[in-house]
Amino acid sequence: WKALWLRAAEAARKQRVALARVPTGPTRSAYDHGCTSGPCVTWRLDHIFFTSRTLELRRRWATLEADPESVASGLPNRTSPSDHYPVAACFGVSRGPRLPADDEAALVSRLDELEARQAREREALQQKLDAAEPSPPPPATEDREAEQGKKGKKKKAEKPSPEMIAFIQERRKQTREQKEAHTRERAAFADSLVELELDALERRMSLPAWVETGTRA
Repeated sequence: WKALWLRAAEAARKQRVALARVPTGPTRSAYDHGCTSGPCVTWRLDHIFFTSRTLELRRRWATLEADPESVASGLPNRTSPSDHYPVAACFGVSRGPRLPADDEAALVSRLDELEARQAREREALQQKLDAAEPSPPPPATEDREAEQGKKGKKKKAEKPSPEMIAFIQERRKQTREQKEAHTRERAAFADSLVELELDALERRMSLPAWVETGTRA
């Protein structure tokens, strides 16, 4: 039950549904757990959860706090055939809160600036790597003659030089490190947002996909 509760709480947090509980009273009256005789005790067995962001509680059914006879005799009894009280509530639908237009524009501007800077950093790294790439060595004379004598045959791929192998490894390392750093930076940006800012961005794109790839989808 604890693991299930934690999963439900995490889901509500991630989805930002702002769960609230209708304040029902006790709904079960019976002998205490493990007892075979009275007096009866009551507890709240049934619940109604709702999101307070878009729903407003208007009314609810009374429960055992309004039925002292059932509290004393337990459930079921001659007036209540069920072993627990039903619960019900009425809600009014309200418009969810939204980020003011000026704040949303400022948020999008911050997002654009982050993406533009990361694009400049990727381009700068690519230019740096292109400039550092070693030139391929010219083929030896005997290699050229052998190549001329084997026209029409498929050329065998040459093994890269040690310098080229070292460059390829370093290029992959720097590209990977930059990609990881950019992903962490986007994740930190998303984590810094308040609820209404998250709502505003998620109307425009998939935020988890953007954090992972840097692409608005």
